[in-house]
Parts: sequence; C-alpha cells; structure tokens
Amino acid sequence: MTADSIPVKVVGRADVGVPYARLVLAAYLMYLALVITAFGYLAWNWALRRVEAPRAAIFLNVQPVVGALLGVALLGEPLTAFTLAGGALIVAGLGVTFGNAER
Repeated sequence: MTADSIPVKVVGRADVGVPYARLVLAAYLMYLALVITAFGYLAWNWALRRVEAPRAAIFLNVQPVVGALLGVALLGEPLTAFTLAGGALIVAGLGVTFGNAER
C-alpha cells in the first residue's frame, strides 16, 4: 500500500452510493493536495538548504528511474527494454553532467 492510496483503502468501498463516493473522492483529492504535495515541497526545500540548487535540480531527472524501479519492485510492473533503455540514458546523462561539472 502506497501513501497516496491510504484514503481509498481506509474509506473506499464499492457498495456505496454516489454522494458518499463524491465525499470520498473529495477527501482523497484533499489528501493528495495537502499531504503528498506538501511533503514533496518540504523535502525539496530541506534538500535545497544542504545542496546548491543547480546540483539538486540535476537529481530531479532520477525521479522517473526510481519510480520505475519502485513500480517493478512493489507493484509487479513489467521491466521492459524501453524502461531499461530510458533509465540507462538518464543515468548516462547524469554521468555526463557530473563529468563536466568537475572541470
């Protein structure tokens, strides 16, 4: 169970009427907006206090790689050749970027 599915697991039921489903949807969207998004911004600002912004921005490119790997590990998603190729290109781009930064 991921953090963004907690409201659905706790209050979501398939046998409820439309008004209740709308209430659950509204609560779910508020949870996503307030908890998940706020946590992301807090984590990003915490990191920016410790690392320079240009260097930290480079690591935003790693997010799809981590997301794909978590999808494979936790959700059983397939690991395709395109996924591997995309991850390799992102990691290679980071290598090129850090290789140029050391000059």
